[in-house]
Amino acid sequence: MRNLLLLICIALCAGYFLVGFSPFRPRVANNLGWRHGMDGTYFGWLSSVYSERELDLIGSPSSASEDGAISVELLLSSGHRQTGVVGTILALYDGHLPPNLLIAQWKSELLLRVPVRNADGRRIRREVGAGLDLRRGIRRFIAVTSGPGGTRFYIDGELSKAYPRLIPQPETLRGRLVVGDAPEGNSHWSGELAGMAVFNRSLDAREVGRHFELWTNKKWRDIAAEPGLAALYNLGERSGRTIPDRSVSGNPLIAPEYYRRFRKTVLVPPWRDPHRYFSDTGDVSLNILGFIPLGFFYFFYRSRIRPGRTWHNLGLAALLSGTISLVIELIQVYLPTRSSTLTDVICNTAGGLAGAFLAALARPLLGPRASAETANRGHAPPGD
Repeated sequence: MRNLLLLICIALCAGYFLVGFSPFRPRVANNLGWRHGMDGTYFGWLSSVYSERELDLIGSPSSASEDGAISVELLLSSGHRQTGVVGTILALYDGHLPPNLLIAQWKSELLLRVPVRNADGRRIRREVGAGLDLRRGIRRFIAVTSGPGGTRFYIDGELSKAYPRLIPQPETLRGRLVVGDAPEGNSHWSGELAGMAVFNRSLDAREVGRHFELWTNKKWRDIAAEPGLAALYNLGERSGRTIPDRSVSGNPLIAPEYYRRFRKTVLVPPWRDPHRYFSDTGDVSLNILGFIPLGFFYFFYRSRIRPGRTWHNLGLAALLSGTISLVIELIQVYLPTRSSTLTDVICNTAGGLAGAFLAALARPLLGPRASAETANRGHAPPGD
């Protein structure tokens, strides 16, 4: 019986590694789409483009620049699944995490995350919503303007929400544009992006309304003459693996053949992205339930060897579950199709411990046999 329990534990561990590394692809194709008749770029799962160089919106050549001001315009049609997972549409990344600016979708809501200073002067991230229902397949023109007067969201040329006290820090308005995913590669967005413009000033309502008309009537090239323009892209245009920048900056978007993550993250804690981990209860439950069998059978195996050391065997079951999970998560750092999270390690360990407790409750069924085996070996079982 002891050998059978050991074989079951080995088979379960092999199964965890198989599931944890599947599909085992250290390199995957960049899942971008340019279909016939499409006037934009479709971003599928595991896809992104990024600017060739960093944008420095403080040192931009325009004389119309404002201190701590930025405007971003996006012409898009969402294909993002209405789940609890955040999909990053655009991030401004300067090599540090979290990104300086992030525009994302959570369920059907549009989100903006920017660094701000709290009352104590410490830099923190603030997140606000645009009050927009991003229904799948409906094209929207979204403008986010932020400056000394606060932050405003415009939808199809009309003001949607305003946050007068949300003002980005000037030193954060620089970085490389990363589109379609977060720099760390754990926040995939899907949908069609047709156009994008970035300004180093806060556009007013009249300008946003005019730009909406220009994008809608495919006269977006007229925006190239606007003051403060830092980047302008029509994502229906391509030149090989680049998307030209029609602003004076000449900073094209790179569309690599293979999907790229700018920053590999190791054991991301749950508080780093609460929308992803605390709202996805199905994934949490699966990670707990999946390791219950290992804790259950391993406890019974250890009870055959050391039947009297209940707490010791419980600890070993939790340790084994945590170690297997930790090894899987560390290897997943190098797999673009997987993400390395501390949440999975915690849930897997909890599942293994729960399985061991269930086995401890059921142990009286096998207690007499275990005691007999110990007596036949000529020694008494050690105490707890």
